[in-house]
Amino acid sequence: MCSFRSRWDQEQVVVDVHMWLILLGIICASVGFGVVLAKTFSSRNTPWPTLLLAVACWALSVSVVLLLPFDVAETLAARCITVKDFTNDCTLRTHIFPPGSPKLAQIFAALYWTAAAFLYIFVPFASAYTISGAFSPAKRIRDAVVSLAWWWTFYLVLLIAGCVYFTMRYGLAYITALRGTLMSIGHSVGLFVVILALGNGLVALPRYLWLRAETSKLLRRAEFRAAETMERLEDAKLALSEIMADVLAALSRLEKEPDLSAEMLYCMRILQDELPTPSDNTSQALDSDGDNVTIVRFPPPADRSETSYNTVPSESALAELRSNLKYAITEFRKVSYLWHEQSRLAFYLQDVVELSNSGMPGSPKANVFSSIIRHDIIVSFLFRCTAILTGVFSALFVLAECSLWTVRLLSVPVDASVFSRMLHSSWLQSFSFGYFGIVLISCLTASYSLACFLMSVFRLRFLRRFELISHHTEPYTLLLNSMLCLGYIFPLAYNVLTLLQETSWAARRLFGSDVVTTSLSQALVNMEMVSRIGIDFNTMFPLTLAIVVVLAIFDVGERMMSLCGIRRFGMEPLGSDSSYETTGRHLLAIERSRWSRKELRSASSNSSLGIVSSLRPFSLGS
Repeated sequence: MCSFRSRWDQEQVVVDVHMWLILLGIICASVGFGVVLAKTFSSRNTPWPTLLLAVACWALSVSVVLLLPFDVAETLAARCITVKDFTNDCTLRTHIFPPGSPKLAQIFAALYWTAAAFLYIFVPFASAYTISGAFSPAKRIRDAVVSLAWWWTFYLVLLIAGCVYFTMRYGLAYITALRGTLMSIGHSVGLFVVILALGNGLVALPRYLWLRAETSKLLRRAEFRAAETMERLEDAKLALSEIMADVLAALSRLEKEPDLSAEMLYCMRILQDELPTPSDNTSQALDSDGDNVTIVRFPPPADRSETSYNTVPSESALAELRSNLKYAITEFRKVSYLWHEQSRLAFYLQDVVELSNSGMPGSPKANVFSSIIRHDIIVSFLFRCTAILTGVFSALFVLAECSLWTVRLLSVPVDASVFSRMLHSSWLQSFSFGYFGIVLISCLTASYSLACFLMSVFRLRFLRRFELISHHTEPYTLLLNSMLCLGYIFPLAYNVLTLLQETSWAARRLFGSDVVTTSLSQALVNMEMVSRIGIDFNTMFPLTLAIVVVLAIFDVGERMMSLCGIRRFGMEPLGSDSSYETTGRHLLAIERSRWSRKELRSASSNSSLGIVSSLRPFSLGS
């Protein structure tokens, strides 16, 4: 008895050590991922509370994805012990939590409600505080509270009405019913967005990787983006010059007032400090390597002599001007950086395409770029292989989602998901390292789902508020992207369980009603109280993923936007003089001449190779 107790204690110590090591690794990896994203995309003037909040949102999102594979492995290990349907040679053993421990479900529940607090309280408040143009922290807090008061009041009224309704219907169980209803509605909305984004991402990711291997098509896209960026740059320049004129008009009107309060004088001084002046008329930005580069000069204020103030501008009017000025400056610097990077990439691609077509083996130009071309050939080959691999993976994803009907509709459920059959195979569960094989399969599935989702959502270029630009993302956009990722991470994780046939309803259909289910399913079990939304929608709507994928393959969304007047790459007639590609080619020729003149003026005596050799190489994989 004593020896058995001692062995049990030793195994419990090993499990506890594994638990804390794995949890510590998940925390470090999640926080590191958030820090890398914040450091990569945030601008230099981003406040540290905003960075901390964005890192927390991204870390919470990634922690759910990293914890999910261990949840699946722990569930199968516990099922191996408790369910008789498994083969007798199953050797899976728990490595994090002992069988029947509710700790993992509690962790998922804590993550879920922490994410809800971030989504509905902290991040909206920080976003409203960030875009406020008030001149003191107290007034910015007041503006944030006022702007969110209507939403919070609306949510509070719905919560009270729900409490009254469910109390009358369920009695003392109203809290559980209300929680299940709120979770079902939020999860259904999230799953709707996840399926749409995932269906587009399953096509966009392999297509993007294949495009990276085609230098000529990549050059065409760079020319299209050059025209698009230049048009946006002109708009940003015009908007900045107009808001500068408005600010100068307001300051001029205030200077005519003899008696101004100290508070108004402080507001004037802040506006004057933030207004670009002729003595500081260069836009400093960070390039892709983090170096300071002068991209383009600030525009002068617009000539708007008719702009005048008949009355003294109030502090709220000055705050609105300041908010618009900050956004205009940020947009101008961001687009200037984009134009610089687009030009640099296009020049490099032009040289590679020209050299590949002409093939001048003895020229100095060929000697300079021969090593780069060999490198890009290897990189292109790797991109093609990766594109094919991800394409196959995407096809398996669609087949796994469509296999739900074999579980839900057939009288004898059939597991037709490739990922699920690999996960529940007897050979994997009898393998000595089967636990970590299950973790690996689940991790690959969850990681690819997250990559396709982010690929689809964060590349919405026609929604500029979602645009992540290296070192030039304003705080509001940074918070918006982190909140978007956090808001849809649980529906995405639930969809991963759907692919693996490990949702609570699928596990009960396949393995029995008393089977052990995943901790994530247990944390979201209250959704099943609303069967129409919590079960039926969550099990049947993922079948539409195949439709979304087909629409993405034939570029239906791109074609519809093109018909609405939004220019999209590949939707214009080739060779047309009015196309963005032709316009971008002319703009890049002018820009390259300007760069050449600048290089020649600053060139040293040994710069005989010209602008081509002085351009910094831009790898196709960057």
